[in-house]
Amino acid sequence: MYSAFKSLLEKLEESGSDAINFRKEDPKIVLGVLFLVVIKADGKTRPEELHVYQHLLDDYLGVREDEMHLFEAEVSKRMRSIPNLEELTDSLKDLPQAQKEDVLNYMRKISISDKEFHEAELTIVSRAKTLLGLDDESSLN
Repeated sequence: MYSAFKSLLEKLEESGSDAINFRKEDPKIVLGVLFLVVIKADGKTRPEELHVYQHLLDDYLGVREDEMHLFEAEVSKRMRSIPNLEELTDSLKDLPQAQKEDVLNYMRKISISDKEFHEAELTIVSRAKTLLGLDDESSLN
């Protein structure tokens, strides 16, 4: 069974630059974890947050339907190891400024999707803003 799983991962890796490579530094995985950290920050997972998250996986990260299950399993696995926000954002340091701003805006969108303001979620978004090196003027979108 392991060899079949390994073979599937290798096929996903070889299927092009947009494929998920499941390495620690893969931006898709890092962003999936980062977005999920915002959802889980207040200790409750709400349907509205999951809806926005699924939309981001599909539209922003381009996670294909055939890789969704493996992607979500990898994100869940990394969430169990209590991800470090500084390590996550460090993996994104080479993203262009506009993409960093997009990431921050998506984090905000997740945090307010349930129409409630939770201090833990806002703290994570604020900390990510600092760690991504975004100043007040560049991230006012």
